[in-house]
Amino acid sequence: MRRKFLWSACIAVTACASLWAADWPSVGGNPQRDGWARNDKYLSKDNITKGQVKLLYKFKFPNTAVGLDALSTPIDLTNLIGWAGFKELLFVGGSSNALYSIDSDLGEKYFETKFDVKPSGTPTALCSGGQTASVVMPGNSMGRRGFGGGGFQRPQPYVWAVSSDGMLHAARQQDGDAKKYIAPVQFVPAGSKVSGLNTNSNVIYASTVDSCAGPNGLYAATLTPPVLPDMPDMPLVKPAEYAVTSFMTNGSGFSGPGGV
Repeated sequence: MRRKFLWSACIAVTACASLWAADWPSVGGNPQRDGWARNDKYLSKDNITKGQVKLLYKFKFPNTAVGLDALSTPIDLTNLIGWAGFKELLFVGGSSNALYSIDSDLGEKYFETKFDVKPSGTPTALCSGGQTASVVMPGNSMGRRGFGGGGFQRPQPYVWAVSSDGMLHAARQQDGDAKKYIAPVQFVPAGSKVSGLNTNSNVIYASTVDSCAGPNGLYAATLTPPVLPDMPDMPLVKPAEYAVTSFMTNGSGFSGPGGV
């Protein structure tokens, strides 16, 4: 009974917090790229004029720029229940094949994940050889009701990134672990210039531009999530699986940070 009460209280507190805040899980805010922060009531012309929008902090990411690429557009997770309690986190991809996360309330480092990458190709002006794609995650940190009578569902708790060798990495939002729960998979050709990532319903999408590793194309990776053990630090009951498909457009590609 006590455990049931604690879970109910936890869900209630998180639900109340999400009433005045909203995730920003990708470039443009959602898979449709409409740029609409529906629950934001504070960022307005009047509040800026009144001086109610102020700079609170600056944060220096330890990223090394590669060519013309440096940091990706940040994305935001409003409510994370992790080892340090309730957190709002910002995630940023780095051109030096990294994923960074900071506590967006305090402006302090939360984690840093460096991807193991093998060098591929010779850098050029258009094809720098760095990590170029923005990072992406599922929206709605509180989950949703499933269709067809399904119960409460939480979106996959990962942030996806594509490193310069074309590998798709799924890093846990809680700690940045990109190996233990979902192993990387070859997503696009090594050395590709990925213009942006998108995700919807366990499918991750990417598009390549500038013909850096062959013809440009559209890519999709469908994730079958891992089956986790009942106890921590135990082997996975079933590892995650990806099914990757592609379609070569042979054109200029879907340019811009939003990609496809």
